[in-house]
Amino acid sequence: HGGVAYEQMIRAQVSQYGLADAVVFPGAVSQENARRLYREHAVYVNLTGDGSMDKTMLEAMASGTVVLVLNSAFRSKIPDTCLVASLDAREISDKMKVLLAQDPEERQALLVSFQ
Repeated sequence: HGGVAYEQMIRAQVSQYGLADAVVFPGAVSQENARRLYREHAVYVNLTGDGSMDKTMLEAMASGTVVLVLNSAFRSKIPDTCLVASLDAREISDKMKVLLAQDPEERQALLVSFQ
């Protein structure tokens, strides 16, 4: 967990790239608000590496949100469309474009395949 220094670095990058209108730092979120946030978004991205089973990925899927993950523990559990093999920006961007271009029925089909 990166702590305050990591958060400051991320905030600086958001500002540097002119993304302040597109990126939100909500701070601590209650369970009810977390479910609402997941449902309000088309894709949840979690680039936590192997050796960590971040429950937020499972919460997003349970809330009906398609995920894009790096963690190889999910390889046999979710479609390749929802997995990235590395932190390569091009690969992540390409997968995001595919997922965001899907209509709601296609995303729903991915969600069904999670189960």
